[in-house]
Amino acid sequence: MEFIVEIIFECILEGMLQICYSQRIPKVIRYFFMVLIALFFASVIGMIAFLGIFLWNENILLGIFLIAIALFLLWGCIVKVIKSGLLKR
Repeated sequence: MEFIVEIIFECILEGMLQICYSQRIPKVIRYFFMVLIALFFASVIGMIAFLGIFLWNENILLGIFLIAIALFLLWGCIVKVIKSGLLKR
């Protein structure tokens, strides 16, 4: 079951990324999919950071670890967007 969900999400995200890079698709649609992808990754990173802050009182080491993972993922997403050239005019 997990494999099927993983394949579905992979196909959806890969399709949206292909649309973002395609010059034949209107800019409005490309920007819409860019925002959807950004919201997806922001929600995942936000949930990890929130869990780290929430667990800070119970297990400080786990809280620090989860916050570090969230910051690392945020840094990776920013570097990926800058290197991919999606923000170029």
